[in-house]
Amino acid sequence: MRVRTVRWPIAFIFSAVLLLSGCFKVNTQIEVRPDGSGQWLIGWAMSRDLRRWSSSSEGSQINTAELLKRFQGEGVSLTAQDLKVREWTEGEFVWQEVILPFRNPEELNVLAMRSELFESFELKRQPGVVRDRFELRAVLKSIEKITQPAASQQSTSMFTLDPSLWFEMQVQVTMPGEVVQTNGSFLKEQPNAVIWRPLAKQDVALEMISESSNPTGILLLILFVGIVAGGGVAAYRVLGKPWLAKRAAPPTRAPDSTSTGEVQDEA
Repeated sequence: MRVRTVRWPIAFIFSAVLLLSGCFKVNTQIEVRPDGSGQWLIGWAMSRDLRRWSSSSEGSQINTAELLKRFQGEGVSLTAQDLKVREWTEGEFVWQEVILPFRNPEELNVLAMRSELFESFELKRQPGVVRDRFELRAVLKSIEKITQPAASQQSTSMFTLDPSLWFEMQVQVTMPGEVVQTNGSFLKEQPNAVIWRPLAKQDVALEMISESSNPTGILLLILFVGIVAGGGVAAYRVLGKPWLAKRAAPPTRAPDSTSTGEVQDEA
């Protein structure tokens, strides 16, 4: 009986420390450039208290080889040189971050699905002559689904609790142009950035439409108009002036046969 009365308080105190410290945080940011390329920043934080309770430091290091193994494959051209990692301390949390570049929306779609954070993810770019349109449709997994792999591998009492008590996450997407439609929340300092947060047991739909000017298309349109206008001026100079001069000249009068005959009779 003594054993049980001792272990319960220890487990309770351990869980309380983890809950009060916040435990885990995940902050993922997708930044899209006008040409459809961009970068995906995936950051995660562990509270200092949880870091102290960790039995080894192996899990606290960023394993780039494991990251490449997860994200590489068909549709993704990612090398070890492309990965950028960093670590910093912010308040009571130690943050780690990896930056994944992508060449186009299709490559981002593959990376997002391999991250296992989304049930579905699709970003489309629709180029226009003057304006480009970006459309995002995705489904973010619930906290329960995201943390399920960790919970199945750990025996800590923390993982038996509601994951929304010890897990925080935010998804941010920044588009190159004006956001004309979304079901997320805008950032005050970034009007073209939108955030979502997962729910405890329910998936969250992500919708976002952005429109931006197309400098290349505008330049081509200006060149086309300039070529057409220049061609019109050239055609006017070559064909228009002689034709107008011909129309403006007085008509040539034919000689009068009557007056010519009278002159011949007199002679």
